[in-house]
Amino acid sequence: MLEIDSVHEIAGTISLPPSPELFALTAMLAYISGRTFVVEPYPELAACGEFIPLLQTCCDFKNQDRRCLISARAADVASPLPFPRAETPYSDYSAGMLLGRGHVLTMSSPAGTMLDVWKIRCKSAGFALQVETAPLQTLVRLEKSEGAAFPSTVIDANDIHLLLGLFHGRSRAISMRTDNPWISPLRPILALMGYPLTSQSNTPRPPTDPIARRMLNWQQAAKKISDVNPGFTVSVDFSAPLPPEPLAVSLPGDEILGALFIGAKSLIQRGNLVIENMAAESWALQTLQFVRKMGCKIGEQVTGVTSFGQIGSLQLQRFEIQGRKADCLPLFQFREQLPVMVMIAAYGAGQSLFKQLELLQGELPGGIAQIHACLDIVGVRHGEMPDGIVIDGAKRYDGFDLPQPLPAFLAGAAAVAALKCTGKSTINDESILARWPNFKEMLAKVCKARV
Repeated sequence: MLEIDSVHEIAGTISLPPSPELFALTAMLAYISGRTFVVEPYPELAACGEFIPLLQTCCDFKNQDRRCLISARAADVASPLPFPRAETPYSDYSAGMLLGRGHVLTMSSPAGTMLDVWKIRCKSAGFALQVETAPLQTLVRLEKSEGAAFPSTVIDANDIHLLLGLFHGRSRAISMRTDNPWISPLRPILALMGYPLTSQSNTPRPPTDPIARRMLNWQQAAKKISDVNPGFTVSVDFSAPLPPEPLAVSLPGDEILGALFIGAKSLIQRGNLVIENMAAESWALQTLQFVRKMGCKIGEQVTGVTSFGQIGSLQLQRFEIQGRKADCLPLFQFREQLPVMVMIAAYGAGQSLFKQLELLQGELPGGIAQIHACLDIVGVRHGEMPDGIVIDGAKRYDGFDLPQPLPAFLAGAAAVAALKCTGKSTINDESILARWPNFKEMLAKVCKARV
């Protein structure tokens, strides 16, 4: 169990370890492409959690010096692959690649909500998902659909990963319309592999003449929202041949751990904390953007470039925590940072609202139900909505006990909340230590308890 006393200062420097989510995604890309990927730096395989059986089935991992060589195994397409029920930001892309390649996925039952969403997404591109439910497991496969075509409808931002994965697995080109620019770490890594992806705006440039511009605005205002052209077209050609040479891949720091320390520093503002090796891309900085809306001034410095975009260091200055609204779209950017954002809001003045969370309904690990249960244990006043969470902030909470195991990003968010509680808190740290073995040492290094 992790025991946390009230903290009055956080100061020092934290260097984030490599991201396990992006390491798992890299391994699946290596498997689908049939190439050897040389990853440096790399996390321990144990940090990948429920993805470990899938990764060990599909790939061989060889640690050499400070690098990890990932090579694809010759897997039997007819043999089911163990796929985790727990969702991660890029699990639907991995599922799409495997299904598109012809694999059968086996999942622990029940997995209904997630599979219902997958069925709808596949249907929009002409694919049919077949689900066979047994008492202990669910088999998922893609029916033969040679006529699958580009989606003709406007694609929701939450659907893009799965559809791209399906066409990647089929080695086909895809072009789809969406109302979201789709900022994702997949864009730079796919370009590095030889699949340059474009996201072009469909909005025509406004006329330079002021009268013509005003008339255009009037015409657009008179149109219905459904009549307005979608904002972007996302295109990529997965049929291009790839070179056989090994591909060097570098990983940014763990964005979830970075979000936890951003949350910790937001609650304990005395002292100066520097967070290094943080992914400096918008897909990784939702917690940072949330506190920026509250008025936090942030010192940022880009220090390098990885295969998934820029990395850098950041510092947070003092600010007042205020209630804010957050539209969590696309959800993959928010899913694992949402709990710590909620805990920051729990200490804010006023009310905070988190919306666009319909896909987290149900009993999914780390879903809304578990977040509400965690808030109840901490003592946070909160309300339920069909698509979100409402938080009523308070200045202080008493220490609490959290004995049940939770996903690492949710248990870590509870640990962040405990830093400002009055008294001692105890938290089940099984998942935390599996993902971040040095988590206790990191906290001890930068946190000074109240005397």
